[in-house]
Order: sequence, then C-alpha cells, then structure tokens
Amino acid sequence: MPLPGRTGKYLLLLLLVIVIFYTPILFSFQFSILNGYDLVAMDYPWYNYMASSVNQGHLPLWDPYAQGGRSFVGESATGGFSPLRWAAVLLLSEDGKFSTRSMHIVFVFLHALAAVLMFALAREFGLSRLAAFFAGFCFSLAGIAGRAGWFDMVESLIWLPFIFLFQLKALREDDSFRRVFYALCAALGIGMTALAGRVHILIMDALFVIAATIFYAASVSKDPGESSRRRSRWLRACSILAIIGIVSFAAAAVQLIPSMEYAREVKRWIGAALAFPATTQIPYAYMSDGLSPRALFAFVFPYIDLGPGEGWFGPYFGILPFFLALIGTWKNRENRWIRFLAGVAIVSFFFSLGSYAYIHRLAYFLVPYLWFAREANRFLYLTHFAGAILAGFGIEAVFSKSFREGSLAGFMKGLGWCVIGGTAVFAVLVLLRRPEANDWIALSFLFLIGDYLLLVAIGRGIRAGSASFLLIAITLCELGAFSWGMRNVIEVRASEVDHLERLRSIGAAVSFVKAQPGLFRVHVEGNDAPNIADAYQVQATAGGMSATALKTFDRLIHQCGRLDLLNVRYVLRESQAPGRALFEAGGWKVVEHPSGYPRAWLVHKAVVLPAERIFQEACRSDYDLRRVALLEEPLETFLEGNAADGPGQVKVQSYEPNRIGLETRSQGNSLLVLSEMYYPGWVAEVNGVRTRIHMVDGGLRGIVVPAGVSRVVLRYAPRSIAWGAALTLIAFLSPLLPLVARGRTKKTYSDSVI
Repeated sequence: MPLPGRTGKYLLLLLLVIVIFYTPILFSFQFSILNGYDLVAMDYPWYNYMASSVNQGHLPLWDPYAQGGRSFVGESATGGFSPLRWAAVLLLSEDGKFSTRSMHIVFVFLHALAAVLMFALAREFGLSRLAAFFAGFCFSLAGIAGRAGWFDMVESLIWLPFIFLFQLKALREDDSFRRVFYALCAALGIGMTALAGRVHILIMDALFVIAATIFYAASVSKDPGESSRRRSRWLRACSILAIIGIVSFAAAAVQLIPSMEYAREVKRWIGAALAFPATTQIPYAYMSDGLSPRALFAFVFPYIDLGPGEGWFGPYFGILPFFLALIGTWKNRENRWIRFLAGVAIVSFFFSLGSYAYIHRLAYFLVPYLWFAREANRFLYLTHFAGAILAGFGIEAVFSKSFREGSLAGFMKGLGWCVIGGTAVFAVLVLLRRPEANDWIALSFLFLIGDYLLLVAIGRGIRAGSASFLLIAITLCELGAFSWGMRNVIEVRASEVDHLERLRSIGAAVSFVKAQPGLFRVHVEGNDAPNIADAYQVQATAGGMSATALKTFDRLIHQCGRLDLLNVRYVLRESQAPGRALFEAGGWKVVEHPSGYPRAWLVHKAVVLPAERIFQEACRSDYDLRRVALLEEPLETFLEGNAADGPGQVKVQSYEPNRIGLETRSQGNSLLVLSEMYYPGWVAEVNGVRTRIHMVDGGLRGIVVPAGVSRVVLRYAPRSIAWGAALTLIAFLSPLLPLVARGRTKKTYSDSVI
C-alpha cells in the first residue's frame, strides 16, 4: 500500500535531512567515523570477518582467528545473528571485504531507520507530520543516538520507538486478536534489539517497557467509571507484558542462549586491567561511569566538563529541541503519557549521575542484573528518547493559536531573562579573558540567543513555512556543530593516532605472514594492537578490543605468556622494537618465534592434577607439554606406547572455521592434543564414532585415538545455537497466528450466519 502523499513527502524530506547531515562521510573520504580504536578494532573487523565467511560459503559461528579461536556468536557485540548486519554484509561486501565506505553507508542507514521509526511513533501519539518529522530527526541525530559510534549500540537503540509504538497499540486495542498481534510485534522489536548485540540497551528497553506497563495499569483517568475498570486494566497490561517478555526472549534466543553459554566461560574486562568472571556481579565500586551533577548545564552547554563518566555521552541533544521539550511538557501536562515520558527523562538523567544519585545505588541492589549495564551515563538514552517525543509536542505547541495568543508568555519571559542574564555573565568573562569563556561556550550562547529570537518570532506570527524551515535549519546547525563523531582525517593524523591507517599500514607484514606455508598463529605486540585477526583473517592470539576473553585463554596468554603453546610462529612488532626482522614494511616488522608448538601432536602420557596445579605446571616454560598431557579427570582409555616408539604423526587435512579434519598414525592408544581453545559445542568423531573432547593443558582440546591410522573430524555444532534458532524462527512467525486465528473466526461466523 503506497504511503499517503503528504506523509510520503515528509518521510522523503526526513531521509534527505539525514543524508545532508552525514554528507561529509557519505560523499568524501576527508571525514570518517572510523578513527577511534574501538570501531577499528571491533566493528570494522567483525563486518569484514562476516563478509569473508559469506564469500567462503560458511556461517561465522566460530572465529578461528581471534584469541586462539573463540565463539563469534557467543560474544553478543559481534551481532552475528543480526538481520540488519547480515543484510549489510550480503548487499555491500565485495569479494569477501567490507569497505569503510560500506561502513559509513550502514551507519547512515541505521540513523535513517531510527528517524522513520520515531516518526511513526510520534504519529501514533497524534502529532502532525511536521512535529513527527522533528521528533524523528531529533531522536536520530541528537543525544545518544547521534553520538554513539559503536555500530551494535546504534543498531540496538533504534528499535525503542518501534517497541513503544506497538506496546501502545496493544494497550489501547480492544480487539483481542489485534492486541496479541501488536504485543507480538513489540516483542520482535525487543528481539531485534538483543540480536543487534548491546546488552545494556536491551536492559534499558526492558525497564522502559515494564515502567510503561505499570504506568498504564496504575493510572486512572478522570472519566466516569474508569476506576471500576482498574482490575481489567491490570489484567490487560500484565497479559501484554507476559507476551512481550516470553516472545522477545524467544525472538532473541539464537543470540541469548549462546551468549549465556559463553558468559560462563569468559572474563569481562572493567577498564584496561581489571577483569571479573562475566557471570559475577560487578562490585558497586566499579560502577563508576556516572556523570557529574554539573552535567545538568550540558543540556545547553555541551562543551563543559561532564566528570569521570564523560566518554562520548552527555545530556546535550540540541538547545532548541531542549526548549521545545520543555514547552511540549508544560503545554500537555494533563496528558498521562506526557507525564510518563517526562518522568522517564528526569529519572534517567538522575540515574546517569551514577554514585551521585541515590537512585542508582538503590537500583543496583534491587533490580536483578542491572549491573550488566555498568555505564550509568548511557541511561541518557532514555532521556533523549523521551525528549525527542516531547520536542515533537513542543512543535505542536509553538505552532498553535494559543501560543501566538500568549499562552506561554510566562515561560518566554523567564527564558528571555535567562538569555539576557547568561549573555551578560558571559560578556564579563570575555572581558576578563577568563578561560571558561571559550569559543565553544560562545557558540552555545549564539545558538541560545538565536533559538530564543526564533521562538519570539513564531509567537508574533512569522509565516509557518519560514518558521518550519528555520527550526529545522537551526537545529541541524546546532547538532552539526557539536557532532564529534565525524572527524577530519587529516586533523586526526596530525594530532593523534589514526587507528584505521595503522591497521592498513600493517597490511604488508600480514601479507608476508599469510604467504608462509603451514598452519600457525601470529602474535601482535604493542599497545592498541591492530585487530589483524578478523580484519585480515589471520589466526592470532589477539582479537582487538574485545571486552571478554575465555578464562583459560587469559591464564595461558595474559598470565602465563605461553605463546608457544598456542602455535605462535611469528610476532609482529613496530619497526623500532627489538628483534631481527624477517620482513619489514609500513612501520612493522615480522620476527620469528621458533619455539612454537605445532598445531596438533600426540602424547602417550597423561597426568591428572587439580585445576590450579595444571595452570602452575602449564605456566612453566621448561615443562614440555609435547610429551605429557595435563588433565583434571582421568581418561576413559589407557594410553599406550613410549618415547622409544616415537610420538606418532599428525596431519591436518582440512581446516575450516567450523570444521577441522586430521589424520593420525600411532603405535598405540594416544592422546591427540590440538592447539585449539577448548570450548563447549565442539564435537569430535574418530573413524566415524562420536568421541569425547577433553580439556588438556589448562585450555586446549584432547581426543583419544587408537593405534594405527585414524581419521578425526571436529565440528562446531552447539545445541545452544540449534535450540535458539528454532525458538527464534517460531517467534518471528508468531505474529501470523493471531491473523490466521482471526481469519478463521470470521469464516466460522460467516458460515454460521449463512
């Protein structure tokens, strides 16, 4: 069904505004969002790994390149099951590569989708097309959505308008079939949030949905007889919430179940040096990414110091949108949903102050798993979400007849005195040459004065078309001036490390290494090491700036330094580092690491030790694990042979991300040890018979093989993914059920009438 003419025009205009805003990264290579280490070490390589997997014809379930091998889909931030990420990889990758231009296109598309979804939500609230347009581009370009650089975060946060839209429809709908359908759609929105990969956005969305449900059920209007329906409202609200909760988990099960399995096996880093098991509650002392209380002034002055939790995020989402949100709230304060959104905005802002706000400390102890969302400042996401809708109501208010008649005269008078007083104070600071009176604060004051004058002009009857244009133009200029995501490439290279250029500069050294025969791993030394593992598909001991790593990998590599045990043959170092270079280019050199173990070997002796003792022995560089295997449990089969018979032979016949094939030759029962990280979900067959995989040497895989020639096949086929995929498929088909049921009901009714 084609869009109505005026609605279609507004949507096209909305998309045009998004494109205009991101023109520097869409139509030139002079600006980029891929400058910081996080994006270059995580998002960009992960897209490339998925593109390479598609090109080679296999699913990116297991990542054999990063951290000695790890579950690609277990680490939720990779977005391995995200439909949007898959669509981008299938449509925009070329020859197994994902370019920076493609990354920018994806980034802009996500923001365009966010704007369209907010437009639809605003229309559900009854706002005009202009007001919905303004709410859409405020949500997309301002606040957290506009400043978040991580692709999985942006993709996760865009779905809240969709979720709330269908939750509202479900709560308002009297027809039971439609109500269930709308609730199922809201659940799929939460599922898409989870599939995108950001757990803390998922937590915030869940809290928002729960709060909206409780608010709806508890609020009673002044209509006669409304109080008598309180019980039915609670039943309706709780049933909708139950449907959303159950189906949303099922919709994301293909990601959530492997992630829960992964969480049991890994550590999570808090900062650069501190790590906890991923399933362990983070102590409150480390929930420190809160804003300073002075962040309140950052709604108008975005350049002020926001305190220890500054990072990328502050309360600023445009001075004019902020004023409009205040106007929209005041003019529509009798609307229950306006009161709800205003409450969400205020509570979320105070929560973002972290330890400064008692509500943060209280919620930490009372709300289950809230500690997963460690960074308190990111709760500004809900403040900005609510603020965008309220700004849309503000647009309605300022273009209303009552505004021109002076209904907000008191507000405008107070705002005028604030502008005059603030400008006077700033002028004195300029005259005194105070450092606080910098150019960014001056720019904020210019926008402040301009916004006030525009509102005054609208109140005095300026033409609606001119006023609309100026509202959009000034807001775009505000957001563009304080948008630090798109950065000038030349300026970045002149003042700091350009991590994307650094990743490209190591390409020649990587090509040299990949040309060498055999199966081996590479270790990259140095701070902020480039993620050559996923970007170039090189088997390595690192994987960029991942917040997690297997506990066993952490012990063997970070604590013990057993690079040899993980089959490391080459080390990449910057040119000025010590060591004789086999190859050197681009500021990097390749150094041989001759003591590396092979990828697989046979042993005829096993020693059973407690877990801690195993790590102690494995950390000893003089302990030859090529002759003795260390296990926590005894083998089900006795090993045969001795050193005089020779260790036997192992040949790796095939090596794919999710499958490994080997051939062994041994004089007796032996233990095949693979320099591959042990992880649940791998299954092994020896001569066609399913065989147990043992954890060996503190984190490697071991398989008992009989005497003679044996063919061994290992496959990554976790049940967690199979069960999760089945649940996800059922969940995404579930909205068809109420439609089918309704159709059959209508048919039955028609037959009975006939």
